[in-house]
Amino acid sequence: MKNSDLMITKSKVVFYLVLINVVPISFWVNKKYDISFSDIFLNYSVPYIIIFMCLFIKGGNKIFRTVIITLIMTWFIFLTLHYLIGFHNPYWGN
Repeated sequence: MKNSDLMITKSKVVFYLVLINVVPISFWVNKKYDISFSDIFLNYSVPYIIIFMCLFIKGGNKIFRTVIITLIMTWFIFLTLHYLIGFHNPYWGN
């Protein structure tokens, strides 16, 4: 892989920094529950790896990459809602 195959722009770096900051914020919000940092980190690790691979590498089929990014971002948004809003809140009765 050549350096020209990687697409690094300022907007992507900001996007990645926002994504990376979600994990510590999720841990901080869930400190009072019995959820460890390693659990949160492991749950976010697979979407992170796939998002970074799809957005950094510019080879391959564009439609396939778009579908994969859409599915993985849906998974990431679900995890974010789960940890930040509290889909797992035991006091909601679910």
